Amino acid sequence: MANIEHLQTVHVPASKVYETLTTAEGLSEIWTNELIINNQIGFINEFRFGSNDITKMRIEELITNKKVVWQCIDSDPEWIGTIISFDIQEKNGKSFITLRHTN
Repeated sequence: MANIEHLQTVHVPASKVYETLTTAEGLSEIWTNELIINNQIGFINEFRFGSNDITKMRIEELITNKKVVWQCIDSDPEWIGTIISFDIQEKNGKSFITLRHTN
């Protein structure tokens, strides 16, 4: 799988972005509403996309309002072992989110 890097700017504080990426309520708004998540390092978040399509992401790193890192441990074969990270920077009332999907 090729590495992906995407920059997104949103008009909300970093705390709101972090909350969105670490809560069931937030992630259900941006990815899927069929999920089991927790915001603890080592926890395996589960995201379902229909009855037979599941993606499992182990939480590798959490830095409040700054960074979220997951490692894919179960999904489509090309995703297994990949790292998804969200780096968050806030400036002048905006948050700049860098999404990376690597390895």
